Amino acid sequence: MANCSYSPNGTLPSDKEHIHAIRSNRLITCHGSLNTAEINNLTVNETILVPEIYDRDNVKYYGAVGDGVTDDTAAFVAALAATQCLEIPGGTYILSSTLVIPTGTTMKGCARGTVLKSSADVILQVQAATSILSVQLVYSGSNYTTSIGIKSDSTNNIFNSVLMNLGAGQYPAIGFQFNNGLNFAVNCYIVGVLIGVDANLDQASVVNCLIYSNAVCVSLSGTDYTLVGNTFAGDGSTTGVDFGSSTECYAVANTFNATISTLYANKSATTITTDNAGRIDVGGSYQVDQVQVVTNRQTGYDVTFVGANPATAINATTITATDGNIQALSSVVNAIKSSLITHGLIGA
Repeated sequence: MANCSYSPNGTLPSDKEHIHAIRSNRLITCHGSLNTAEINNLTVNETILVPEIYDRDNVKYYGAVGDGVTDDTAAFVAALAATQCLEIPGGTYILSSTLVIPTGTTMKGCARGTVLKSSADVILQVQAATSILSVQLVYSGSNYTTSIGIKSDSTNNIFNSVLMNLGAGQYPAIGFQFNNGLNFAVNCYIVGVLIGVDANLDQASVVNCLIYSNAVCVSLSGTDYTLVGNTFAGDGSTTGVDFGSSTECYAVANTFNATISTLYANKSATTITTDNAGRIDVGGSYQVDQVQVVTNRQTGYDVTFVGANPATAINATTITATDGNIQALSSVVNAIKSSLITHGLIGA
């Protein structure tokens, strides 16, 4: 067995004695030796805090500050070149150029606590097999027509809990742009963009995301897309999903706010599966004939009779939604009618 010993040179100072010299030690281990030095101008037994920057997977190890003022671009570039599992503590990190995320890299922040504020027209450009987790993106440039939050020209990428809730005048025009297959956006929050997800090739999935768009929430071209459990909202003239020329798409359990003017555009009945052409969201107001239904998160449905006798309105033989995209509203009004009949408020 190798000889293991500890051979200090010098004497140990007394407790609380102030050190005015350098005491060097040599530790001989079973696998080699380790030289240490005790630096002067310390007091024995005082608490010495080890900062987080000694973690080589932490972006602050490479000099990032995250104070919302300092340009941290160089620190991120150095970190991404050194580690494939980059952690970003809470803070606002200023970026002045596009960050390229190398193949096989995972970048993880602290959700709303980690803000990447960039003036670059593409904030993040990802290569293959990357994961971006729990970060918030802020666009601080002035190109509100073609700027992009995250751009992927590669495959097998996962984006989980990415936030683009950026405020007026501070958002990229496109949230995600997928120019290759197998890109997945999950649990993302994208507000105030022209296009939430722009997918231009095959096999992208958007699952459990909230997208508020001023034009199109999801724009597709290609084949084999999956849209499940999302909430789409807009400015009153927004399209929920534009299938374009895409085929073999599966869109189910999605919710469309009343601010969506067209749920599905360019839908091919033979190649696109949907189950929710008439799904309505809470917080919307819809009118059927002379009955107005306002949905409410606390009380469910509030009913107002508009310019007509309630019985006449409720008992209308044909109920047609004035918003042709909200076909499900007929069943809502029929349920209200049944309830009123049950309580004797109107005749059958």
